[in-house]
Amino acid sequence: MPSTSLLIAGAGANNADAGNVAWSNPGRVTSSDGSLANSELKSTGATTQYLHATNFGFSIPSNAIIDGIVARVMRSVNVVGNGQASDHTVQLIVGGIRSGSNNAAPGNWVKGNPANADYGGSADAWGLSLTASNVNSSNFGLAVRAQSTLNAPNCQVDAIWLQIYYSQPKASIMMHSYRQRRV
Repeated sequence: MPSTSLLIAGAGANNADAGNVAWSNPGRVTSSDGSLANSELKSTGATTQYLHATNFGFSIPSNAIIDGIVARVMRSVNVVGNGQASDHTVQLIVGGIRSGSNNAAPGNWVKGNPANADYGGSADAWGLSLTASNVNSSNFGLAVRAQSTLNAPNCQVDAIWLQIYYSQPKASIMMHSYRQRRV
């Protein structure tokens, strides 16, 4: 099954339609360079607003069938004391709208330096029937929202990547082979 490489987001933005605390510097998710998007949660149970990462620049063939999507988020918490945070929501953005399954993982974000957390898989389409047009769009991406599980952590995200797994209909593969033989 063909796949893209992991592509990093081309844009990052805070979305304030839910959650308690905005992300500062959300555009920093577009490079893995130690410059972090931050959301400092003030109390146990508080949630971040949504961190939207979009504009991945995919160019999947138009007749492809999307089989699965892997998301990678380089994330951590920076705390004094024993603050902890976990995923609240990790969801795809399709046509600019959060869509499909919430693939939030159990467990707390690592403390200190950001580490990669992977979501989805080669056969996980996040409960959606996606087209090449959906994933090639600049408003396709990933939404991340964290929650404080203990005290007041500072949630941090360094970078967000997506990888698309896809297949092509047999008829188009056979036609491509036929055309190659005729040349």
